[in-house]
Amino acid sequence: MCGGALKARGGGYLRGLLLIDTCNLMGYKSLTNMTGRKPTHPGEVLYEDVLKPLNISITEAAKDLEVSRKTLSEIVNGKCSITPEMAIRLGYATNTTPESWLNMQIKFDLWRIRNQKDIHVVKFREFATP
Repeated sequence: MCGGALKARGGGYLRGLLLIDTCNLMGYKSLTNMTGRKPTHPGEVLYEDVLKPLNISITEAAKDLEVSRKTLSEIVNGKCSITPEMAIRLGYATNTTPESWLNMQIKFDLWRIRNQKDIHVVKFREFATP
């Protein structure tokens, strides 16, 4: 059972956690105008806002999520991205949506790429400003 152990420890553990508003991320403008501070990696959110308060070890959480300890450790340490499959597992285990975890990952990835790479792209002529 993916989330049984997590739910047995206290229920409303994500009560104060504000996950990314999916509606704001759906618009093209919100995805292209991402400036400001570096977004928090979803692995850090998982560790700081879920595992730590519930006193759940990485090993125990990995067992509950039915993934390897190494995989979960890499996610928690920001070395690995959240995949759609992992988002489903996390959503179930934390009583949140997979979309909230994926949106955090997308926001993090877009910020990282925009701030690490100088991307040069020529607009297609149909979208170029006259």
